[in-house]
Formats: sequence, C-alpha cells, structure tokens
Amino acid sequence: MKCATLACAAVALTGAMGPVYWGNASSQHGEVCLELPPGLVDWRTLAVQSLGQERFAHPSPDVLRAGLEPELGNSLSVPFEAPVPASVGDRFWVVLYRGGAAPVIPTVLHGNVTYFFDSTLTLTAEPVAGGVACAPGRTPEAAAFYVSGATLHDAALDATTVTSVGRDSFAISVAGQEHRFPRPSFAFPKVLHVTLFHRDPTGTIALIEWDPGDGSTCLSSFSLLILGAAGPRDLLENGYDCDV
Repeated sequence: MKCATLACAAVALTGAMGPVYWGNASSQHGEVCLELPPGLVDWRTLAVQSLGQERFAHPSPDVLRAGLEPELGNSLSVPFEAPVPASVGDRFWVVLYRGGAAPVIPTVLHGNVTYFFDSTLTLTAEPVAGGVACAPGRTPEAAAFYVSGATLHDAALDATTVTSVGRDSFAISVAGQEHRFPRPSFAFPKVLHVTLFHRDPTGTIALIEWDPGDGSTCLSSFSLLILGAAGPRDLLENGYDCDV
C-alpha cells in the first residue's frame, strides 16, 4: 500500500484459527493489559483458588472496613494474581495503538474480587470477580485495543480524513465512502489521530484517538470502528485513567 499520510508502518500479523476477539487494551504500570472476552477465563474459580474458599466467601471485617465509604456505595476490590490458562496462552494477541500494532504474550492474570456491603460490614451481594491479562513492557504509544484471531496488514496514521457532523458525531472517509461514528461520553469532541488497518480477507479497521483536551477527564480516549461495505458494523470505546 502506498502511504500518502503523516506516517506509515507496515505490519503483517497472522492470527490463529478460531473465534475473532476484539476488546480494550491499556498501558499501565509497565505492562500491556487486555480486558479479555467474557467467558474466556473463569475469574471466580481463579479467585477462589488464589484467595482460598473461606477468604473469598467471608472477607474479614478489617478488610471490608478499608472500603467503608457510604457516599461511594461501600465496596472494596481485593486483588489477586493467577497464571495464564491455555484458553489465553494458546491464542495470538495483537495490540493496536496509534500508528501501529504489536503482538503481545500475556504472562500473568491480574484479578480482583469486588465486595458490596452495608454499614455493619455485612455483604449485600455476591462477590464479583474479574481482571485483565497482562504482558510485560509497553507499546510505543498508549495501547488502545486488541484483536485475536484475525490478520491485519498496513497500519497507516492519517489525521486528514475526519469531519465533524455536529458536536457529538463525526465521519471518516475510507475508499470514498463516508462512515459516521459518535463521540464517547468521556471524550473531548475533537479527533486527534486516525489509524487505518487493513484486515484479511477484506475490510478496514479505523482506530480513532480523541484529543485529551481540557474538556476530557481521561488520559487516553479511543474508538474502534470495524468497517464494512454498509458502514461501521461494530464500535468499541475505550477511555482509561478517567477521573469520573
């Protein structure tokens, strides 16, 4: 592909056979972390294995007391770590960022269990377990999203194809076709960069980076459009380090 854009980097990343997963990624604490698809990891089972059944089901009053903040709803997250299971380790993961993409190999799961309780430190709901899969290192720019199970070619950074269609709606022109997309509620209403990826066998992926202007409460704000002939088929939004 000939690049007539601000910057161009060639990538040819081949995914494994099986379902195609798209999701949010982030760069944090010297790691690249992936918010895994629902059902790929049994977070509750991993939490019980890590914390023990008794500690998982009945956290001590001293632990809960640290989260006693009525104005915030009296909740507390207890962290745990777990090894990467085959359902994650056997897949090929690619992180998308401004201007490019890079493969990552998760080496650890960072989980957490969130407890909800009342002023007497009595649990009011079942604990909720979740987490992220992380790999050491950082991407050249802030990680935005990931894909697993698809092949991408040619990452082209292009800041000239976006038009405003009102304050909360924008449009991108790809191959002569206009695709409209909304502004995420957490983003400042100005597009900073657009990165286009080509996907095998056909299709285009547009990574939108929003300007972190004075009106934004997030360190990074992104949208991901999976484009088809009839317009955007899917839209993902990712804002992290948000003060909300």
